[in-house]
Amino acid sequence: MKNSIYISIITLFTVLASCKNSDKAAQDNLANIDAKQASIDQVELSQLQIQNAEILIGYLKQDTLSEIIKANGLIELPPNDRVSINALYESFIEKVYVMEGASVKKGDILVSLKHPNFIQLQQEYQQSESQYRFLQKELQRQQILSDSNFAATKTFQQIQADFESIKSQRNALAEKLSLIGINSKEVSEGKIHSIIYLTSPITGTVTKVTGFKGQSILPQQPLLEVINNEHAYLELNVFEKHINSIQSGQKVDFKVSSFENSPSFSASIFSVGNSLDLTSRTIKILAKFQYNTLLIQGLYVEADIYAHPTVVSVLPEAAIIFDQNESYVFVQDETTEKSTDTTEASFTKTSVKIGRSNSGLVQILDGSKIISTSKIVVQGANYLKSELGKGEGDDD
Repeated sequence: MKNSIYISIITLFTVLASCKNSDKAAQDNLANIDAKQASIDQVELSQLQIQNAEILIGYLKQDTLSEIIKANGLIELPPNDRVSINALYESFIEKVYVMEGASVKKGDILVSLKHPNFIQLQQEYQQSESQYRFLQKELQRQQILSDSNFAATKTFQQIQADFESIKSQRNALAEKLSLIGINSKEVSEGKIHSIIYLTSPITGTVTKVTGFKGQSILPQQPLLEVINNEHAYLELNVFEKHINSIQSGQKVDFKVSSFENSPSFSASIFSVGNSLDLTSRTIKILAKFQYNTLLIQGLYVEADIYAHPTVVSVLPEAAIIFDQNESYVFVQDETTEKSTDTTEASFTKTSVKIGRSNSGLVQILDGSKIISTSKIVVQGANYLKSELGKGEGDDD
């Protein structure tokens, strides 16, 4: 009986000792895993390596970041900066003075026209001018007679009516001559123009030439087109879900889709549409930009609209490593002296949560494992990533 008791006690102690040893082994194993993971996530560099890799240290800072709203559209022109040149009367082209792409100033001659109708119109004006002068004198004479002779009053009234009629006719013909560029005063002095000239009403560039020498043209037939790109603007399409985020004065960055390696241009919203396109479910946004000879009417653009500016914690984009679904930075640990000549610095891979990004900055969200005093690598992070990869390879 006593032997059985002793055996049970010995067995119990053996089991307890075994459990204690197992717990210690598990703890040691976890510690080894943590140490190994820490080693995997750390890179040690000498000061010479840091200098050669041009590694720079920075800190979290506060800056203003905006929500980016994507949009696309075209470069357009105000209605008055795009002009179609045409003849008011049937005529023949005498000469075309410009070619497509030519720069012109307001008043420059573009094309000359001729037709017998132009001569006939001037003759009609001369006749009306002659009748106008005759009736003007006759009216003055009849005015004197009617003042002294009641019987002459009726004649005076008839002359007055004829005078007003010819005056109206004369003024109308003068306006017609003015519309085709002929000075009515010169015509009244006996000068007849067989050729008329169409001039540019704006300063700009000739974009279309459809007429040629000797061509017979009809009224309102377009001959040339002149545009002025100096007042070009963006016409963007913004989806209805973003309407409440758009307002005048907001900054816009845009690129021209057809440009290879297009530079970024800046604009500012000056008009927000209030009509929804029921097909595309978008509204029109207009933005102005500084004149640039590269930005011409009709170019397709892709734009970023900056909305809801907010002050947040940020780091430069160069500080963030984006690796599949993970984002992390390298944080410098305390520098340790290993000898009198060599100083090594340790950098630890640290996960971060990121938010919006623009203007070369990335928002760092609350809950990230860095604080305002953390020494963060803001230049040279990719070098540390490559060194970290070497360390992982050595462990394998």
